[in-house]
Amino acid sequence: MSSPPKGETVSVSSTIEAAVRVEPKRQPLPPRERLHQVFDIQDLTAVYGSKPALKNVSMEVYKNLVTAVIGPSGCGKSTFIRCLNRMNDLVPSFRQTGTIRYHGQDIAARDVDPVAVRRTATGSTSLPAMSWPW
Repeated sequence: MSSPPKGETVSVSSTIEAAVRVEPKRQPLPPRERLHQVFDIQDLTAVYGSKPALKNVSMEVYKNLVTAVIGPSGCGKSTFIRCLNRMNDLVPSFRQTGTIRYHGQDIAARDVDPVAVRRTATGSTSLPAMSWPW
């Protein structure tokens, strides 16, 4: 860029405008009567031995809506997912109270096959540990 000729004034703008504007395009939630409930979790408490992992968790999970379980290490994320697919049944010191309904059926009921629950109730994904190249 060349300099202006001598004696000419140059004005410089003191404002910076965004080059790109990003605006979220969120779809509104459908009305409650159109939502299809998949899980209904009420007052779920999970304990390993004498150590509580979850305490009084209540939530609903709906079909075609994203539900994420996030939090710091050791806060009970995996325990929660394991409760949804009855994987904690295999842990001798584990106790659970509360209700987990999958499509209206209590998955902890004695007549419910835990293997059938694992085949149909949950799909769980987690990101693998990554080693960054830098």
